Parts: sequence; structure tokens; C-alpha cells
Amino acid sequence: MVPAKPAIIKLRRGRKKNRPIQPKELTGRKYLEIIGNHLTYLRALYPHHNRVLFYDDVVVCYLLAFFNTVVRSLRCIEDASQIPGINQFLSVESVCKSTLSEANALFDPQHLEGLIQRLRKDLPNLHQIDGELATLLDHVKAVDGSYFRVAADTAWALHQAKPDGEQMGQIRLNCQFCLRTGIPQGVSVSGDDGIGEGAAATLFVDPEEHEAIYLFDSGVVKFSYLRTILKAQSHFLCNLREHIQFESAEEKPLSDADRAAGVVSDRVGYLISSHAPRGQDAAPKIMLREVRIDYVDRQGKHKQLRLLTDLLTLPAH
Repeated sequence: MVPAKPAIIKLRRGRKKNRPIQPKELTGRKYLEIIGNHLTYLRALYPHHNRVLFYDDVVVCYLLAFFNTVVRSLRCIEDASQIPGINQFLSVESVCKSTLSEANALFDPQHLEGLIQRLRKDLPNLHQIDGELATLLDHVKAVDGSYFRVAADTAWALHQAKPDGEQMGQIRLNCQFCLRTGIPQGVSVSGDDGIGEGAAATLFVDPEEHEAIYLFDSGVVKFSYLRTILKAQSHFLCNLREHIQFESAEEKPLSDADRAAGVVSDRVGYLISSHAPRGQDAAPKIMLREVRIDYVDRQGKHKQLRLLTDLLTLPAH
């Protein structure tokens, strides 16, 4: 009797194949009809007799990915582009992921600015809905620096240390963000270069743009940054650490609205330079405003927020 040969199990290698995308899982097709005229304009850009994938095809693909979480990679976009409900908006039977990747370097995103401006005009009139919010959004720019861990090819930055001397092994992304447009207006990366958050943020201040309001936390606060903002005829609102001294010249009365918002004090006075009063770190020599607000944090603990601003006439709330 011949013994049976053992079964040979073939191991499958390579990446796991994605589950096919179902047409019912895709949404957002109705929005493509809204921008039909601009898609026609994009089609006429970058003419070439050998071109198969056009600018409007690229925009359709990325809008599709934006509105659908199942389309999370170039390969998924390639698969979704073959679905009849999506393919009708494209000029090709399938969008090859390698071709789409190359198109990113070719097509200039500035051609989308007209579309973005037109869509903004179609939004509800924020000035009629909430005038105060509309005024703030027209001027406020949020500034911050964020640390993140990176791969070994950024070793130049890994010697960055915390204030207590502990090594962080991180680099910092510095960003200035315009609330009205929703677009970053300044981005840089810092590591072991001796540039703090305040110094990095100072480079983003536009001396030609007056009446902007720069919003930032205590980690970005640097006296030279405050002076640069004021020199540009703009304003700031920031969180202030307790060790920074403030000399009060006047205690402003609180309204019912102020108290309802948690405001416990509203004082006008001057910052005091504790280290180098005549150097680059000297405090601005103008009257400023300190507002303290009681609040409850996410852990349910009662805390107090200390705000500093040069906006002296706005209600504290």
C-alpha cells in the first residue's frame, strides 16, 4: 500500500487584496454637477495630443476620495474610477494610479483658486448670521508649534531638548493658519537649530497686512514676537504663563455677560521684563490687557485661564 503524500499548502505572499468597493458606498457625486463649469475650464488646460488624463479627471478623483473614507489610497481611486456611477464623470475607462501620481507634479493647484472663491460666495452670509464671528474670522490667524516623532532621516533634529534639558527626539512643525480662508499662511520645520516657537512665528508676521489678530498659546509667547506684531499695526491674543509679571494700572468693571462667560478679572497695565529689559527680549512698552477666566477642564478640574491682548476696547466676554 503506497502511503499518501502529505498535502502541500501554498503560502500566499504579498499585500492583502482590498475588498472591492461597492457603488452604494460612494457618495458626493451630486457635488460634481455643481462644479461642472469649472471642470470644463480645467479640461482646456495643459493641452497635448498624447494626453489621456486631464486636470478635471484629477479633481474628480480627489473629490471622490475626500467624500468617501473607503477610497483611502491611489489604488482605491483606481478601483473606484471603474465604477459606472463614477466613470461617467471621467474621460478614461480607468485612472491608473501611477499616472495619477505623476499628474500631481504637473497640474498647478492655483487653477483651483477661482473655484474655491466661487464656492465661498455660495455659502450662507455669515455677516448676517453672526456678525461678531464674521469679524473675527476676517482677521484672526492661529499660530502654534507641534512636535512629532519622525524617522531616522531627520536625525539633524533629534537633539532638540525640552526646557528642563530632557531630550525630545522630535522635530517641530510651525504653522500659521488663517481662520477665514482655512489655509495655512506660513509653515516651517525646526529641530536642533535653536529656533523656538516664538522666533519661528515671528517670521510669519506680514508687515503689510494690518489689523490682523494673531492667536497663540503660552508656548509661542516671546516679547520680540509681540513687538513685531504691534509694529505691523496688528493685534494679538494669547495665553500667558503665571511667571510672566504684569503690573496693573486699572481694574475694569465686569458686566453680567462677562461673569456669565467665567471672567473673574479684567485689568489694564504693563508687562514687566524680568531678565533683559533693554535687550531683544524686552516687553512691549505699551498698555496691555490681562483677562482671567475660570473654566473646568476635560478631567472636571477647576482651572483659570490667563489671557493677554492689546485689544483694550472689546468686551471681556
